Amino acid sequence: MSPEERRLIDALRADEARIAELFERYLEPSRDVEGVTRPSWGEVEEQGLTMFDALCRELGLEVERDEVGQLFATLPGTERHLPGIVIGSHFDSVRRGGHYDGYAGVVTAFATVAALAAAGLRPKRDITLIGMRGEESPWWGIAYVGSRFTTGDLGRAEIEGLRRIDTGRSFVEHLRMLGYDAEAALARAGTPRITGQNTRAYMELHIEQGPVLENAGVSVAAATAIRGNVRFPEVICRGVWSHASATPYEYRFDTVLAVAEVLHRFDLWWQAQLEAGHVDQVLTIGRIHTDADREAMTIIAGECRFAFNFGSTDQAHIDAAIAELQRLMDEVGARKRVGFTLGRQAGSRPEPLDEGLRAGLAAAARDLGQEMMEFAAGGHDAGMFAKAGIPSALVFVRNQNGSHNPDEAMEMPHFHEATRVYALTAWRLANEV
Repeated sequence: MSPEERRLIDALRADEARIAELFERYLEPSRDVEGVTRPSWGEVEEQGLTMFDALCRELGLEVERDEVGQLFATLPGTERHLPGIVIGSHFDSVRRGGHYDGYAGVVTAFATVAALAAAGLRPKRDITLIGMRGEESPWWGIAYVGSRFTTGDLGRAEIEGLRRIDTGRSFVEHLRMLGYDAEAALARAGTPRITGQNTRAYMELHIEQGPVLENAGVSVAAATAIRGNVRFPEVICRGVWSHASATPYEYRFDTVLAVAEVLHRFDLWWQAQLEAGHVDQVLTIGRIHTDADREAMTIIAGECRFAFNFGSTDQAHIDAAIAELQRLMDEVGARKRVGFTLGRQAGSRPEPLDEGLRAGLAAAARDLGQEMMEFAAGGHDAGMFAKAGIPSALVFVRNQNGSHNPDEAMEMPHFHEATRVYALTAWRLANEV
């Protein structure tokens, strides 16, 4: 490593205690009955943005908030005409989730620019910390609201149609409640702030959401791709409500048994795909229920609903999954005398992550004497930047107990190791000619 790089690493090590304290500072306002809850475009998310706004100003960074309140804090480069480096993540969480999902990526980006400032290092290219909002889908029914707004992928009509699921209020109402100019946000919609022309690379750190690093005893990994997915938030199976004890088989229009058969047979299809070597596929049925106001042990359910979420790094496999689900619904529905409606379809296409950035991360890990793994990732903001034509990288840090649950247990030594790889890579990118 160069003398400048050693100064950066020394500054990161010297600042570890203060950086770790940032996790504690945001924990208390975020606490829920269990875990943390940081609703998208809500007061707790706003507190996090306000806190980092102040911290970045203390460093002397150039700080801006965009039309929807997202944070942009820039360490100026010496050659500002060059496309810059963007680093960061999101502040929101799922309801009663873990403390590190998203937020760890904001902290590591801040640790990077703080260490550069402390070491008196100024890169050639601007390095901009971005603090985003609305990455998690449970709040608006879609994911990546903030990053899509930033890259111009979220148009005015879609924004105007958004309603937060827990409050029933529109996106525009939530903006106004937080003091933002909703008309300015609507006018900006569809116009990118960050593009492949003004940005050399986007880098994000995130806790690993599976057990791979924990089981391997490794602190850091680079994602090879962002899985695409197809999501049907509410598939509906309709039959007939009838008496459980008095209705013969041939007169039963049982939606629960029909749904159970469709999902069981789809699971068998999925297993066959994995056995055939199509290993990067994931299936989740995150919700399944009958009508709580009508269901009973003595009633054949005339309606059953479920959410369907299938992901892969290969779009052809996603398309095949949609076709198989439809085939099973048609076949089982005809035999069980029920009807299936897929409803609204959402999702995203798979996005490969930049091979050059992955090579840079691997080189940084080697120079720091650390082992690094590679594997595919679920959905993250990095996928939206990659979709916009911006070279993007996603760094995973080892995390116990998975994610999207209150038991996330990322340990600080692993976080600091991953941050050193991340910061060294960002510095090297920012000094490319």
